[in-house]
Amino acid sequence: MTPQYTQVTARKARRREYIFDDAEAATAARTIGAIFLIALATIALTGVVTLAYAPKADVDFYGLAEDATCLRVARRVDYTIVYADIGSPLQRIKLLLDLEAVVRPGGESLSIFSSRLHKSVSMSCTDLAPHLQYSQLCHDLALVAPNG
Repeated sequence: MTPQYTQVTARKARRREYIFDDAEAATAARTIGAIFLIALATIALTGVVTLAYAPKADVDFYGLAEDATCLRVARRVDYTIVYADIGSPLQRIKLLLDLEAVVRPGGESLSIFSSRLHKSVSMSCTDLAPHLQYSQLCHDLALVAPNG
């Protein structure tokens, strides 16, 4: 009897790879992509919901008008400081808050005496009426962050 031989193709044995053939690679790619998109959508939705329900500043506090602007303040032992960003380029200056001064509605409610503001390129000044020596009325830009 003659021995019969058949050619046997051995299948590759899995070693330590998790992805063995092209179908498994495609499934892994789809799974990774889907998980990434779900995580991205969850993060974006959480951010939108958080911003939608974030607390807002109480603009109508104590009967203030809707066009009132709030500034950041810091309390010290004997006085209160108001921080304001004024001019261009911006200069952060500290202003002393005077609660005893009464200003008529629509009047000039901010007086700043600072030589640092002379660097501003957006400041414009006009003479006072009646003319006062070494005094002018100047206007400049101020950066105010609404709601905080």
